Amino acid sequence: MGQSKSYGFIRFGDVESQNKALSEKHRIDGRWCEVRIPLSKDSQYPIGMRKIFVGRLTEEITEEDLRNYFGNYDEITDVFVPKPFRSRRSERKQRRSLPLAAGGSTIEEVGTKVTREMEWRGAVIKAWAVTQ
Repeated sequence: MGQSKSYGFIRFGDVESQNKALSEKHRIDGRWCEVRIPLSKDSQYPIGMRKIFVGRLTEEITEEDLRNYFGNYDEITDVFVPKPFRSRRSERKQRRSLPLAAGGSTIEEVGTKVTREMEWRGAVIKAWAVTQ
């Protein structure tokens, strides 16, 4: 299984700094990163945008890490690193581990459908079980 990847965007104070960053290879947190002009929906790149895409980052990377790394080129006006996505596999694993009763209590009814409503990680969860 491959390593998880994250990405971010950097906006420089001027185009010259952007071009310098694009012309060099970058190794951040021990990983060679992809640095390029971000793809746009209409395939046109506005002149003077000053923004770059940084890919193949580790999931632990922070906006501050990128600001410190690329700050050597010039003033950074904006940094964006999206929160890590959760894979469907990890979501399924979390669903299987949901508690059936709040507060660690057990279901005592036998042979009935028991429905519980609880709050878990900020969401209201409705769980049910058929006991025997």
